[in-house]
Amino acid sequence: MAYPLRLENFVWALGALCNLNRVPFDVKLLLQHFPPPYDVNQLQHALQSYGFKTELQDISIQEIHAASFPVVVILKPVAMNATGTDDIAVSSQQSAVSSI
Repeated sequence: MAYPLRLENFVWALGALCNLNRVPFDVKLLLQHFPPPYDVNQLQHALQSYGFKTELQDISIQEIHAASFPVVVILKPVAMNATGTDDIAVSSQQSAVSSI
C-alpha cells in the first residue's frame, strides 16, 4: 500500500495535522529528516515521529467512522480508460491515514 505522494501533498498533510493539533512544525526540519521519495508509508512514519497515533487502512468511504476524525484520505484513481487517458472519477476505495 505504498501509494506515491507529491512533495507538496506530503508537507501539506503533516503541516495541516500539526496545525490542527498545535504541534510545532517546520518544513525545513521535516525535509531534512524525511527525504524523498514520499509515499503513504513515509507519511505514516513522519506522523508517528511527530507523536501522532496512526493506522493505515484500505477502506471504502462509507466505512470511515465519524469517531476516527481527523483522517487523511488518499483517493485511488480509476484505471485508465480505453483511450489511454485518466478518468475524472475516483473509485470508492480509499487509503486512510488516521491520526488522533
